[in-house]
Amino acid sequence: MIIDVHQHWEPEFMLKDFIPFICKFIQDMYISLKCPPVSLEEIEKEYSYLANDPYGERLVEHMEKSGVDKAVVFVWDRPAFTDETIMETNKRIGEMGRRFPEKLIPFASINPTREKAPEMLKKCIEDYGLKGMKWHPDVPPFNPSDKKNYPLLKVMDDYKLTLITHTGSLPIPSKVLYAHPLLLDEILVDFPNINIIAAHSGWRWWPELAGIMEWKPRIYGCLTEWQLLAVADYDKFCRTLRSMIDQMGIDRLMWGTDNPSFTALVPVKKWIEIIQGLPENAPEGIHFTREEVEAILGGNAQRLFNITA
Repeated sequence: MIIDVHQHWEPEFMLKDFIPFICKFIQDMYISLKCPPVSLEEIEKEYSYLANDPYGERLVEHMEKSGVDKAVVFVWDRPAFTDETIMETNKRIGEMGRRFPEKLIPFASINPTREKAPEMLKKCIEDYGLKGMKWHPDVPPFNPSDKKNYPLLKVMDDYKLTLITHTGSLPIPSKVLYAHPLLLDEILVDFPNINIIAAHSGWRWWPELAGIMEWKPRIYGCLTEWQLLAVADYDKFCRTLRSMIDQMGIDRLMWGTDNPSFTALVPVKKWIEIIQGLPENAPEGIHFTREEVEAILGGNAQRLFNITA
């Protein structure tokens, strides 16, 4: 089973302003990481096609064509949303989850700076059927472990939710201090029922994430965004991934896409094939097993989310 733990969705009323911003942001990432060149027009064409999907049908069709069995889907709550529009968006994600229960795992997104964030999350869980929580602490910036966030974290803890939180550096306007994985440590200590997926595994800060994992069993990494390194410098990707597995443990690392962000450069099917091909294609002296590949692509997420085959 192949499970994508990081799938974005946007409501149609946000696309006009959001697509130009996010596509330029994606291109800046490609350039910074020295990826193969992709024009802004190509990025916008691919992103616009996949994002123009008010009911999730295009997402599920794309998953089936790419070979993805299940995906965790969410929106990114940010200041462009009002309390009303973010709740309407979360409600629609819940509806998508009910429409495609075999394919989608719907997560809420509520920025903790919202005054009524705890009550909003409760409604997402109880009324909309959402299964977990996603937040992005670098935009707008907040310290994940700030005591101001504890009422919202208490709701997550009470419902034994999984929290997906962005970690790692990004281009401007991201304020990356707040995306450092070390800021998650207090949450793990103070809220024993929350599991955390550190999106992108902290990127360049993955060793610090591995340090937390050494003593805290309820935090996981994921390879979302790492497809960029895989196509920019495959040997470096393999060396880094081998070190990540050795230090984090193979049962703590998951696979994701950040779809539709990077499909113009790395189609989802190709990203799957890169991971599947590791045992045969890794450079000399670096070895991966078939069991490791299966754990990353879905086995670990299957266990975390209690998914039966």
